[in-house]
Amino acid sequence: MIGRVLTLLTALFAWAMGSCEGDVVELAPVADTTLFEMNPDTNFGAEDQLIVGSVARNAPQHRARLLLRFDLSAVPPGSVVTNVNLDLTVLKENSGEPPAAMEVRPMMVTWREGDRTGMQGASALPGQSTWNSRAHLQVAWSVPGGQAGSEFGSVSSSVVSLDGVGSYRFPETPALIGEVQSWVDFPATNFGWVIMGMDESIVASARRVASRESVVGRPRLTVGYTRVAAPLVRFDSIQAASSGLELRFRAVAGNVYSVWFRDDLRQPSWQTLTNVSSKLLDTEVLVRDSVGVGARFYQLAIIGQVD
Repeated sequence: MIGRVLTLLTALFAWAMGSCEGDVVELAPVADTTLFEMNPDTNFGAEDQLIVGSVARNAPQHRARLLLRFDLSAVPPGSVVTNVNLDLTVLKENSGEPPAAMEVRPMMVTWREGDRTGMQGASALPGQSTWNSRAHLQVAWSVPGGQAGSEFGSVSSSVVSLDGVGSYRFPETPALIGEVQSWVDFPATNFGWVIMGMDESIVASARRVASRESVVGRPRLTVGYTRVAAPLVRFDSIQAASSGLELRFRAVAGNVYSVWFRDDLRQPSWQTLTNVSSKLLDTEVLVRDSVGVGARFYQLAIIGQVD
């Protein structure tokens, strides 16, 4: 059970009864780097151009994956995320390369940006992330470059086609919104994203994109959110137990609550786990759910009042 909980991606959405105020914040990354299979022990943490995609070499070791993370503390706690735009700028492509589909997935473990520079990177110092290691000479990836399903997401959150030099935006999706919402609610789970070729077997798909050190075209995350006035409706905790997961929240007298779930944010609708009402007194509510391997997303909402 513990192994499943450690790999569980849980987005807890806050709903409210009361007035709301919308706002938007634009963020630059606080960390970014490339994992480069061709030079597996190099680090790119301070380089102003980062490689992503598969380089133009017909060899097994050609993949490059871009890691980046944003600090979301500018979004007030308890806010409901409504819009997410992730923008990259291509600074260089090899002449004649076809458009390349790049996907973004959430990181599920810590990594370290490092401070090395160079168009091909430079030898990593201890603790810096490389193709071989989350932290050079300290912690290796489960497999070189990271393991889908345990170190980064197993499916795409969004896909964009990169072509020539210019700016590109990953299409907004429920998955991107859910990931940012989860990181706002639980900052300790914010390990950022990995951007990688959707089909990494296609060589000559690589692009050089601006990093946070670049003087132009730095990556940008734009988050639209609603600040909830009161009262706030949210889970107070989620914990592993021998029987599954335990979700706790405080039910205010007079309200009817519903706990919903999805196994994929791209599913068309939420499913009801349980409904709870409290007629006379405020109540601490415990809801249990048996979960298996993979992700499950939960949402708590007030759906009415007790007659």
